[in-house]
Amino acid sequence: MRSISKYVFKILKTFGIYDDDIVPLISTGNDSHASCEETIAPLMNVLSKFRDQMKENTDKGPKELFRLCDELRDDILPHLGVRLEDRAKGQDAIWKYEDKEVLLKERENKIREKEKKAEENRHKKEEDLKKKSTKAADWFKVFRAAEFS
Repeated sequence: MRSISKYVFKILKTFGIYDDDIVPLISTGNDSHASCEETIAPLMNVLSKFRDQMKENTDKGPKELFRLCDELRDDILPHLGVRLEDRAKGQDAIWKYEDKEVLLKERENKIREKEKKAEENRHKKEEDLKKKSTKAADWFKVFRAAEFS
């Protein structure tokens, strides 16, 4: 158990989750049926994959790295019941354990809202194109026929 903890703390330190003077507490009480390794394995798998993706994409520039960070925050951590909140520039992000179902519903609502905005933008572009491609002589017949019938 001691070697697992050292390894886990080394990985957590690599990701900047804790410093030497702040050691995270991992509950391994008798009331829990899961071992420490089983408890943190999903999170460590996600962080390990995230780190690999970051290493692979370093040559693609900061936009790709920020996209990967946003994907971790918005699409991956909610499935683990973790909310990661960004704060103002220069301040550390905050993470919280939260009900997984609540986080997934919020994620679905954000996706629906994004799709709705994309649909509105597509409709607006189609309308603008229709206005630009309509001859001036036919403009009132096409767009204001109900008002001038």
